[in-house]
Amino acid sequence: MQLGSEVIYDNGWKVHDLRALRRDRIGFVFQAPYLIPFLNVLDNVALLPMLAGLAPRLHKSYSCYRSIFSITSISS
Repeated sequence: MQLGSEVIYDNGWKVHDLRALRRDRIGFVFQAPYLIPFLNVLDNVALLPMLAGLAPRLHKSYSCYRSIFSITSISS
């Protein structure tokens, strides 16, 4: 199995850190029951990049998320 040009599975996992693979390369689907209730929509979406160590660039993510939310009529 390949993800992009990288072989990630061939008679066994070729990736040592599956959590990082899911977090950084595949992503997550957010569903209402699994949102963190004390965070707003924007903070729930921005949480994973922050956990991935992208906190210094979080302000850019917030700007991008706000634009997407505006286009799709999602309110935070």
